[in-house]
Amino acid sequence: MQSESFFDPARLNGVTAEQSLPNFRRLAAASAAGDLRVPTFAGGTIRTEFEMLSGVPLAAFPGVEYPYFELVDAPMPGLMRTLVEQGYRTSVIHPNDAAFWNRRDALSRLGAQRFLALADFDHAPKSGLFVADSALTDKVLTELADDGPPQFLFAISMEAHGPYEVSPDLDEDLLAAIDLPEALDEYGARTLRHFLYHLANADQELGRLAQHLQQRKRPTVLLFYGDHLPGLHSTFAQLGFVDGQGPREQPVPYLILDNRGNAPRWEETRSWMLPAVLLEAAGVEPDAYLALVAALRRDQAALLPAGDNRPEPRFVELARLRVRDEFDLGEFATALTAPESAASASASPLPEVVDEAAEPAAN
Repeated sequence: MQSESFFDPARLNGVTAEQSLPNFRRLAAASAAGDLRVPTFAGGTIRTEFEMLSGVPLAAFPGVEYPYFELVDAPMPGLMRTLVEQGYRTSVIHPNDAAFWNRRDALSRLGAQRFLALADFDHAPKSGLFVADSALTDKVLTELADDGPPQFLFAISMEAHGPYEVSPDLDEDLLAAIDLPEALDEYGARTLRHFLYHLANADQELGRLAQHLQQRKRPTVLLFYGDHLPGLHSTFAQLGFVDGQGPREQPVPYLILDNRGNAPRWEETRSWMLPAVLLEAAGVEPDAYLALVAALRRDQAALLPAGDNRPEPRFVELARLRVRDEFDLGEFATALTAPESAASASASPLPEVVDEAAEPAAN
């Protein structure tokens, strides 16, 4: 479940954890969870979405803004194709226009066998400007099969999408009951209040979905995460964040819930590492590239030596090979033994890679 603009308001000054996300906090405390670094802010959902489905960091492609147009122009390996090869059925559910951001074509190339879009949500209720998260939960639960081949459902919500200046037909009593910091001006308060209303609905639907999944007899794993922070520019400027960093430096939360039970664990990760994290949680064998990501993510100081989103240069070349579907484990097999610490980064098992396609530009 990729939840639109889902983030933790308690990261803001003047907002306490007790004021928001009761279901997420309860579930995260009993499952694998953590902070998620994503490649976009206040929009650009398909950037996070691409990384999640491909396992490829967009930092390997400076200048690429819209990966579904610029990178996914042919069948491409990734999470869904890995699952299809192991007998899974793959479906994407998103209550928006199927052609928006080129999703219909790009998702098919990434391995989606079915795409249920806005046309499949006839008469679905809205909350504000968009289809309500409750309708998306209903659709997900309807699609879950109790027998037959295993399945992968990728649901992308819309309700909490901006703009937040106007959000019609909300419950005025619930809206008025939302506590806000006194430091906000009228505009900042109005936009934050509208967002928090929809965020509460997202949290409520997470609780409802988790309850159903925990009661299923069929083994089921839920990955729930936010795609980016909302575009609450005025609110963020007025309140600031408790860690003193700017809005672009803030992570979003994620959790992985297994109805067979899982030990609580906290791990900071990145959206392009999520496929490896998810397959590990589900006990599904990754392909060679995702196995490499799974191994190297254990030492992020070695994989991300600059301390930001820029991966180690040799990994960047491997990621570029992956996008062209030219990655072959072969000589990279030794890279499945990750360096033990940042100090050993210079002795990284990642090989020197010559990207022949990039050579002319480099020269």
